[in-house]
Amino acid sequence: MTQKILDGFNLGFGILFATGITLLLIPSLYMVLEDLHGLGKNWKNGKKPVTLYRKLISD
Repeated sequence: MTQKILDGFNLGFGILFATGITLLLIPSLYMVLEDLHGLGKNWKNGKKPVTLYRKLISD
């Protein structure tokens, strides 16, 4: 009886863990790889990387 409960508990947490990896980790890794690819392409062509933010000018 207790073995079935533990098996269900383990299966539930396994499904939650796999869902988290599928929805969060995999897309994040794809974004990092895309950024690295763009940096490598800019470095190869001799271009400076583009900043996506403005620097604040202090008075």
